[in-house]
Amino acid sequence: MQMIGDSERGSTWTSVLLGIQAREIHLCGDPTAIPIVEKLCAQMGEQVMVNRYERMTPLHVEKNSLNEDITQIRDRDCVVAFSRKDLYSIKRLIETEIDKKCCIIYGSLPSRVRSEQAEMFNDRTSGYNVLVASNAIGMGLNLDIERVVFFKTKMFRKGQGNRKMDLSLCRQVAGRAGRRGFYKNGLVTTFSGDNLNYVKYCVELKPDAIPNIVKAGLYPDFNMLQKFANKTYPGEQPKLHVVLKQFVALSSINDDFFMCNQEDNITLSEAIQGLNMSFKEQFTFSRAPAQVYVERCMDSFMNYAKEFCSSNYILIPIGISEEDLHNRMKLFEEAIDLIKNLSNEQQEIQSEVIEPILNDLSRYSYDFEDDNRVILLYQWLAQRYPLRFDAPLATRMSNLVSDYIMRVFQLQTNHNLLSAKKTRPIEKRKQFAERRQFAEKKNVDNAEPQSRKFANKKFTDELDKLFIEGRSKFIKK
Repeated sequence: MQMIGDSERGSTWTSVLLGIQAREIHLCGDPTAIPIVEKLCAQMGEQVMVNRYERMTPLHVEKNSLNEDITQIRDRDCVVAFSRKDLYSIKRLIETEIDKKCCIIYGSLPSRVRSEQAEMFNDRTSGYNVLVASNAIGMGLNLDIERVVFFKTKMFRKGQGNRKMDLSLCRQVAGRAGRRGFYKNGLVTTFSGDNLNYVKYCVELKPDAIPNIVKAGLYPDFNMLQKFANKTYPGEQPKLHVVLKQFVALSSINDDFFMCNQEDNITLSEAIQGLNMSFKEQFTFSRAPAQVYVERCMDSFMNYAKEFCSSNYILIPIGISEEDLHNRMKLFEEAIDLIKNLSNEQQEIQSEVIEPILNDLSRYSYDFEDDNRVILLYQWLAQRYPLRFDAPLATRMSNLVSDYIMRVFQLQTNHNLLSAKKTRPIEKRKQFAERRQFAEKKNVDNAEPQSRKFANKKFTDELDKLFIEGRSKFIKK
């Protein structure tokens, strides 16, 4: 319930609290939300009964961090980071350096994938004993975690840049450690010693010292905006973004509320201002879950909006056909096989070619995630306009995308573990690279035998075919 104070989504929780038609409403959340809930309910003459529950498993912050030593990661650990790039890097590092399979969970994954990754981690017979995750694990997932390890404590917030994670978020995520019935204690630490004191402060802070939420989020509903538009622009058909900006500018809000961020909604309403839509349709489309910073998602949003205005039956855009998904998955598998079949020596020779390719493998799941964003947008619109959108088709495509993302994760893990077994010790690899660089610099004739040169060129040509021609054909960035 503490989400009622969130700058982006707080209005949803306020609407539920004030508008849901039920005899009783059961709210779960952090105690910091109790004062604002009690205050709002008192204004409506409603009674609030507060039940407080104590944590059954003690939570302790360890005395030491991991000192940036990845070998200190152990079974049932959850390593927490706040960027997708970091998560994939951590997963690969753990799997290649200490030979432990990792599950991965973060917010932009399809919900089905998140649930299946959680089930794999919870199943102690699956072989996946480490979890790499974002703050998405903070709510809604029951996980078998003994220790939470914060890889970083800074996260990107829209409009604010990189900043320390909020105190409440740190406590929420740290609290995932120590599943009742499995562990005597939940443990928390950090990967770097620089962050340990902040995490210790957040976790050990007394509840009565934590600031309460004092305001609830608001956002104007359609009826408010319609009445405002009729009064302000009588006899006209104003554009939604104009009305919304003026409504916010002229609004007077008392001390118990704040206006939630409307930037994304304004961006979407501005994008469709030239289309022949009613005021109601503009409002509905402006509330759609379109990621305005993802170009492909915005392109699909505009495509749906234009087709909607033309009275056509709207299909998922070309580029997310079952054949296209299959081709992209095949391309990924071929790339993995090509690298997997190289010998140790070939991998060392081709290290400057292989490393960028391995780093790019995560792009495949990124692309499938973009597919999922487009499909989720379509499903959201299908719920509101069931006669114009094919909801069963979207469900089938969503399941297919989820299957492929799970397959990508499996292949990445298998490749990482195989690489760990094939790769020479790091010291020897460094010596090999230094000898090779020295030979090339001195232009020594035997620096690279003809057989190696031929293998080098053949390998590079095959990768060019897969990753240049293939990606440009099958993957729309």
